[in-house]
Amino acid sequence: MVRILIIQDQDSENEPLLLCLREIHDLTITVGIDAAKAALRHEDFDVIISNVFHTGWNVFDFLREMKCNPMLRGIPIIYFCSRRGRFANIANNALKSVFRELGAIGFVAVEEFYVGDNFAQTEMERRFESLICAGHQSGLTVPCRTD
Repeated sequence: MVRILIIQDQDSENEPLLLCLREIHDLTITVGIDAAKAALRHEDFDVIISNVFHTGWNVFDFLREMKCNPMLRGIPIIYFCSRRGRFANIANNALKSVFRELGAIGFVAVEEFYVGDNFAQTEMERRFESLICAGHQSGLTVPCRTD
């Protein structure tokens, strides 16, 4: 079982993310950067999943800070966008490129897994599992779930 730290904003809509992960992984959910940093000081995590949009802090600075910290740089980070709609579609392509350049192992946009109001949960689960495995195979210390 993979230990995952999920960082969300108080108004994040992470239900699709939780549906995909809560049955198969050990999740710690924090609200805001201060709670996330406290969790990282006191617990070991295999993966961090952070929502893209947060009030009061910059996700790009957090990613840089993680990659500069020798104790934390080996933890794979996946960014997640829970927003849907026109704005999300425009932002997602640009964000995906930027996060990869800064060292995140992936970016998942919930918009990609909806057709109308139908949510493709199994497909989203597969995407997260493939990213978690990619972190493991790249030499990071993440267990790889193969089923």
